[in-house]
Amino acid sequence: MGLEERKGNTLAHLAVIYSLVIFAIIFFFSISSYLAFSILVDNFVASDLKQELVYISSQNITKNQKWLTFSDESIAVLDPKENIISISKNFPSFNFDNFKYGLHLDYINGKKVMYIKTKLPNQYTIIIARNMTKFESIKEKLLSSFILALVILSIIIAFTGFYIAKTITNSFLNFMERVYTMALNLSHEIKTPLTIISTNVSLLEIRPEKTYIERISKATKQLNSLLNKIIFLAKADEHTLINKQRFMIEDVVVKILQELEPMIEQKKLSLDLDIDPIEINSSWELYEAILSNVLENAIKYTEKGMIKVNIKKIKKNLTIIIEDTGVGIPKEKLSTITKEFERANTRVSGFGLGLFIVLKSVDILGGKMEIDSEENKGTRINISIPI
Repeated sequence: MGLEERKGNTLAHLAVIYSLVIFAIIFFFSISSYLAFSILVDNFVASDLKQELVYISSQNITKNQKWLTFSDESIAVLDPKENIISISKNFPSFNFDNFKYGLHLDYINGKKVMYIKTKLPNQYTIIIARNMTKFESIKEKLLSSFILALVILSIIIAFTGFYIAKTITNSFLNFMERVYTMALNLSHEIKTPLTIISTNVSLLEIRPEKTYIERISKATKQLNSLLNKIIFLAKADEHTLINKQRFMIEDVVVKILQELEPMIEQKKLSLDLDIDPIEINSSWELYEAILSNVLENAIKYTEKGMIKVNIKKIKKNLTIIIEDTGVGIPKEKLSTITKEFERANTRVSGFGLGLFIVLKSVDILGGKMEIDSEENKGTRINISIPI
């Protein structure tokens, strides 16, 4: 199964899971709201009936007494023999034997009625009933609204669920693809110098020669350089490089050029340094990573000509401009050259991590980097960092 197919399957599964979870939450909320409304209405009507009962019990009840009631409320007063003494006009024709003592919610003559029936000290029986049809209609409308809302939300959830799942899946799979690519590239980059070392060690056992030792030394330096860059990237990801200290930016450049001096002399390159005496309070390690990788690339990819280094303080920013007269970067590679293991020229040994480390370091320092390059003419890197 390919990566795209796995991505599609994962996306579909996440979308379904997300949709089901959100739908279940909304469904539970809707049903809970409906039940809560039903209980609230029933409790309100029950409380109203009890208050009405207290009021009627306090009255001097007479035969054929008229009762002023709400349209959905009915009152009946019965004598000890269950004969009607007084009844409200809106009380439907019921068999009063169907009413049980106490507070009840029941279907009577096909209608849902909440009523309260009690006997007074004078042996009169009072029945106060409330027709719940209106409330049931409201409940049905509420339930219909919830169902409609669920249908609409289900459609919205399906689309948003797919979008969210797509975003999460793409991010995760892109990360895994990056890790996978990095692992492949690392294994290749590590294998190459190890093979050189192993081969030349075997040759040394047969015939000791200085050439084999030089090859081993060069391969060891390459391996050491790669491991240092990997360690730097691991530390940079954890933002553990912001150990501030005061230093002169010129000292960083001098240290790096001393380390790169053999390469400069071997190629007979000219250096044009224009560095202002600037003291900064920042991370030496980050500035060293920026300058060493840019300068190493400039020297590595320049066979003849000049390397220019210009460092100035402009307003509140430190501006670093490094130019070379090297092979340059193809136009189609400029947009991707700062990605890990991306190389513009495979004819020169390297790991494709240099500019990736530079950009990461510049980002940590809150700066910006621009690359201008023309193939076979050279490259100009402009870095601006707030200080």
